[in-house]
Amino acid sequence: TGRDDQATTAIHTFVRYGGGVHMLVSKYTVAELKQQAFLFVAIRRELGDDDPEDIENEKQKDELKEAWHTFLKVTQGQTTDLPELSDELPAADELPESWSEVKVCDAVLKLTSSPHTLYCGEGRSLHHDRKQIHEVLETMNDDERLERGGAKTGEVFVPP
Repeated sequence: TGRDDQATTAIHTFVRYGGGVHMLVSKYTVAELKQQAFLFVAIRRELGDDDPEDIENEKQKDELKEAWHTFLKVTQGQTTDLPELSDELPAADELPESWSEVKVCDAVLKLTSSPHTLYCGEGRSLHHDRKQIHEVLETMNDDERLERGGAKTGEVFVPP
């Protein structure tokens, strides 16, 4: 969107020219997702025994919640019924010591097994193909889909 403070999409999307309508999605590597999940561990350790509900700064509280949800998505594949901060956070000593020790769930491993996914239109109707790619993009931006967290960028190619 060009605005840093109010992004309207979860996946950085680019439009390029191509012979037919298609979309190339580049995915995060397992190592990159482990590092994203480990951010929760770092924040949790910094918090210590303090209750997360006692954090006065709403931005810090939101960062902790987002990091915890990322940790759950990467390690458990959980995308629905994500817990609130008032629920029991794991103790710092129960968490991995380094980002490389973060256990990645099978669903995320499957999602990242290929570095790219190509979605192609049928080539019969420009309007139909653009609509189909748009639906795929909307699906990928759904909070309740693991694809949202696994996709790094999306490049949409359309004929000139």
